[in-house]
Amino acid sequence: MDRGFEAKNEKSKEGSMSKKNIVFVILIALVVVFVIQNTQVVEVRLLAWTVSMSRALMVLVTLLIGIIAGWLVGRPRHKG
Repeated sequence: MDRGFEAKNEKSKEGSMSKKNIVFVILIALVVVFVIQNTQVVEVRLLAWTVSMSRALMVLVTLLIGIIAGWLVGRPRHKG
């Protein structure tokens, strides 16, 4: 195999990793700004329970519940 091709291929992989790192850093920065701007305490009521928490924490918990629900619904079913 041509060594020049391998070197070029390795450089393109490194370039895509740096793009992923840039996107990751931007997403982390957005999360930090979101948390800083949403520190107000809100009261969440569900049936008989009442919980007070920061608005950012409430949104993140809701996001996690949605991700888990989507994962459970989207899993392939086993035929057995």
